[in-house]
Amino acid sequence: MSQIKNYERFKELYKDKKYALAYAMSTKFPKLQESTEFVKMEKNFQTSFENAQKLILLNLPDQAKDQISKYITVLSKRDLLQLVINNNEYFKNFLLAYNNDDFVRCYEISDKHTNIKLLKISILLEAHWDKLIAECELYATQGNINGLKRTLGDLIHITSRADKIGDLLRLSFHIKIKQLLNEESFKRAEMLIYSYVDIFGINTDIKDLMIKFEKSSSTILAITHQKEKVSKYAWRDSELIMSFDS
Repeated sequence: MSQIKNYERFKELYKDKKYALAYAMSTKFPKLQESTEFVKMEKNFQTSFENAQKLILLNLPDQAKDQISKYITVLSKRDLLQLVINNNEYFKNFLLAYNNDDFVRCYEISDKHTNIKLLKISILLEAHWDKLIAECELYATQGNINGLKRTLGDLIHITSRADKIGDLLRLSFHIKIKQLLNEESFKRAEMLIYSYVDIFGINTDIKDLMIKFEKSSSTILAITHQKEKVSKYAWRDSELIMSFDS
């Protein structure tokens, strides 16, 4: 079947509102996704799905299902449509969180329920996160602890992404301490080491910096051992990290 015949057949399916067949054909022949008809079809789907989301928030699940009923048999939309069809509680919670600008909750829900990531809202949130993390990685390599925290804002509290956030915070401390040692700003380096230990505990990286500090400054740190092991995520409850000013 030539491209012209494909396009003519696709236009007929679109005109007849046979969306399952039209989407299936556009998947088989990706060039069709560049057509005006496909763009309109996608726009119409997004409008119907966004209307369904509004109805879910209004506790009108049956009306929400009616909004997307014509797309039920579209295989490529199945996982997304299940959010409406099943009236998932976490889907409603996600929409509520977004409407209330509770983006921490949005990220936590999408991390736990992967089909939420298919939502246009979630895709935009992920793009925003990627941009923020790129900025934070730059700040971390500069030892700019405050810049990193300022960039994250309330998102520093995202539980499901604590590993990445914690790694960046620890790196920013390491780099800053190294900078202060190179500048022979020993008093500030000492205070920062104490802060690090209080927030993150003692690990291999900070031990190496402590040894370097004591050799360079001829000062013995008042840290002999840890009375209690600091948990991996203790920094999330630390007043020091939340109020730290570098």
